Order: sequence, then structure tokens, then C-alpha cells
Amino acid sequence: MTERLEEILKESPFNQHTEEFLIKLEDMNEITKIVQELEELNRILSSDKSMFIEELVREQQQNKRYREALEEISQKRMAYADMAGVLRIARKALEESD
Repeated sequence: MTERLEEILKESPFNQHTEEFLIKLEDMNEITKIVQELEELNRILSSDKSMFIEELVREQQQNKRYREALEEISQKRMAYADMAGVLRIARKALEESD
């Protein structure tokens, strides 16, 4: 504050109320800064949450493909000659995940 403003406030009969008001105003400014920081943190966390959800969905889809491939393999009667087919099924499931 300027010196003149301080003098006026000291002479004012409302000095105590004015000081309280200024303190509350400073507190409100501090609270506003904190709210802005929290809003920014919330924005960042929301973005991270979206990325994690997308990754979770990809992982679930990949697990489904692997499970289907394993089920298909387990339903076949295996002979040594069938190994080429098993490898084809497994490679296909792995390639789809890339």
C-alpha cells in the first residue's frame, strides 16, 4: 500500500474492520491460487486416468485374443504334424496384439 493510503486507514474509525477486510482479501487471493493449482492437478490426473483406461482396454482385448487362441489350440487333438497349425494360431494372436 502507499503511505497516503496507510495514513488514511490509520485515521479511519473503521481501521480495524479495514485491516480485517484486507487480511480476508489476501486469504481469498491465496485460496484462489490454491484452487487454480488444484484445478490444474485435476486436469492432469483426468488426462492420466483416460490414458490408463485406454491401456486397460487394449490389455483386455489382447488377453481375449490370447484366451481365444489357447482355447482353439486346446480343442485340437495334437499330433506332431499339427504343431504347424498350433504355431500359426499362436503367431496370429501375437501379431494382432502389435
